[in-house]
Formats: sequence, C-alpha cells, structure tokens
Amino acid sequence: MKKLFLVYVLIIFTGLFCSSCQSPMFKWLKTEKNVQETKQNISKNKDNTVDAAKGYIYGANYSLKLDPNPNKYSEVAEKFTERATDVLGPPQLEEIIILKQIVNDLLSTNQSIIIRGEKELAEKDSQAINLQQENQELKEELTENEAKRDKVSFTNASLANKWVSIKRIFWWIVWAFIGITLLRIFSAIVPPPWNSVGFIVDYIFGGLIRGIFAILPKAKDTAKVVNQEYNTTLSHIVEAIQEVKNKDNDTFKKLEPYLKDVTNKEVSRPLIEKTKQNLGYI
Repeated sequence: MKKLFLVYVLIIFTGLFCSSCQSPMFKWLKTEKNVQETKQNISKNKDNTVDAAKGYIYGANYSLKLDPNPNKYSEVAEKFTERATDVLGPPQLEEIIILKQIVNDLLSTNQSIIIRGEKELAEKDSQAINLQQENQELKEELTENEAKRDKVSFTNASLANKWVSIKRIFWWIVWAFIGITLLRIFSAIVPPPWNSVGFIVDYIFGGLIRGIFAILPKAKDTAKVVNQEYNTTLSHIVEAIQEVKNKDNDTFKKLEPYLKDVTNKEVSRPLIEKTKQNLGYI
C-alpha cells in the first residue's frame, strides 16, 4: 500500500512539473504576438499617413509655383511648403505625376476638367480619411491587446507563486522520504535501544497512510446520506405538487408554466420523473 501511494504522489508531481509551464507561456506568447502585430500595423499606417501628407504639401508647393503673379503671402507660403518637403521628402514619382495632373485640372478654365480634378482630389481625401479611421481602430485594438496581455501576465505571476509553493511542498515530501529512509538504515545498523527509531517511524508513517485511506469511505458514506436526504425532500415536493393538481386544478394550471421553467432542467427533470414513478403518479 505504501508503494502504491508513493507511485501516485510521484505521478501527480511529475505531471504538474511537465505541464505547468507550457500553457501559461503559450498564452503569453500569443497575446504578446498580437500586441507586436498591432504595433507594426500602426507604424505602417503612420508611414502611409505621412506619404499622404507629402502629397498634399507637394501639390500646394506646385500650385504656388504656377502662380503667374505671386504676392508676398504666396511667396511666404511657398517657402514653408518647400521646407516641409525638405523635412518629409518628396512623394513617389508616380504620385507626383498624379498630383500635378490634379493641380492642373483644378487650375483649368474648362469646367469639365475642373470637375475631374475635384473628383480626383476627393479620392485623395477619402484615402486620407480611411487612414485616420484605421489609425483610431488600431489604437483601440492595441489598448485591448495590451490589456489581454497584462491580464495573462498577472495570471501567470499568480500561477508562478502557486507553483513555487507546490514545489516547496514537493521537496519537503522528498526530503521527508529521504529522512525516513536514512532513519530506517540507521535503525538497521545500530544496536538497541537505538534501533527502535525505525519502528516509531513505521508507526507514524503507517498511521498517516491509514488516515488518508480512512477518509475515502467516510466521504462516500456522507455522499450517500446527502443523496438520501435530497431524494426524501424531492419526494415531499412532488407529493405536494400532485396534491395541488388533484384538489385545485385551476391553481395548478397557473403554477404549471413556472414549475416547468424551474424543473425542466437537464439534471433535475429525470430525477423528478423517477420520483413521480416511484410514488405511483406515472
């Protein structure tokens, strides 16, 4: 019996040791990956937004340069757009071609060409608005993912504390068995009365094991008592409901929908049907 108990203990602690770090670490890596991916998407969105801003600045600078009669205001504005282009850099070549076409269309004297330029500019505006909306959604996503990661981190920290406690208990048990083994060896090689230590250890350890196994049948008996009391209570309830049904059917019909809602459960309904059958109502 002792050997069987020791085998059970070793199996339990070995299973805990092998599985304790896998699931928490996997969850944390998953949430951390989501956070990093969202940050990368935010960085990409920022780059696209900067590119859109480059296009607007280039279009403004290009249109100012086309002014045949510049005044001091347009000259100052041109200086600022040029400096903004120096800081941010020019747009891509294909984007420059599109922007020049939009500016030329808007400056045309032909109304249909102006309308075409306005539509092309509206498309640029729509792209910029979509980038701003995407940026807001990504920020909200990042906040949510960081909250999930922090929650997993807090849970893992709690699990780590519990695991430290379990390992501490495990090593107490290991050292206890080592101590017991050494005492038995000591009692086998020393003369009386020192060899009586082994008998004392066997008595204490055997008593602990017998106490553990003694708890099991007591728990089983307790469960039987609880089950009997539950069945007795259920029988009284069923009898009372049937009595109401037989004596005052109108009242029973009013109560019936509520009774069905309460008792029509996956667990309770079979027990009620069985009780009604035992009492002879079915």
